[in-house]
Amino acid sequence: MTDEISIMNLPPVTELKQGGVLPISQPGSGGELDTFKVSVEQLAAMIPPGLNGKSAYEIWLAEGNTGSEADFLASLKGEPGEGADLTLSPAKDNLLKKEGDGLKVLASHPIIPKIYSTSYSTSKSAMARQSMPDGAVVYRGTFSVKNPLGIRNLNNVGIFTSFSQQSGYFYLGKDNQFVTVQVHAMPKTTTASTITADLALVFSAEPYRAFDVYSGEEAVSSEEGDARISVSIRLIAGTTMGQNGFD
Repeated sequence: MTDEISIMNLPPVTELKQGGVLPISQPGSGGELDTFKVSVEQLAAMIPPGLNGKSAYEIWLAEGNTGSEADFLASLKGEPGEGADLTLSPAKDNLLKKEGDGLKVLASHPIIPKIYSTSYSTSKSAMARQSMPDGAVVYRGTFSVKNPLGIRNLNNVGIFTSFSQQSGYFYLGKDNQFVTVQVHAMPKTTTASTITADLALVFSAEPYRAFDVYSGEEAVSSEEGDARISVSIRLIAGTTMGQNGFD
């Protein structure tokens, strides 16, 4: 015999979970009340959906506004705020410029680094040669590039210049042995129009034949053993923050 348990004496549930079962009393087929079981899913399906709330557009109309949804969207954009008063220095080295749509950084200003690329091409006989005791040789020359800033100094301080360079050729010696090469460039003189630099190529041995680094094709010389020289050069020029009045 099963003991009867009053529903009212059961502990309350804290969370309804899927698969749960609830007791429910309702008239049976004979009209008398009977107890049945119902799942949580069945109970949820019996609950009618709630009414749809008002949209933001409908609330906007209820507030006394008139217009289409496009008018409502346009009303969400407020009026432009008033900017603070700003006085810019008229000095030519000022980095900022005021235009109709706001402040701009002058792209032509030398504080923004400028890059200028060029190349140096000749034959080794056209360069000065220096022999080293271990059999290495150094070929020296000079080259000039355009000064992209158009000034040689700012506030009595010289502009910053730096070169990056690489050989366009690899080399073989007289006996077809591989010859390494190091390329160095150092700024020498600077004018408002031109930057001149010293160039040095340090070979581990005397170069006789030159080959293009990328295609592998030989750069034929006018005379046997007078290897061609080709250097790609990139100049970076600019000024410092201190030169432009920034601490």
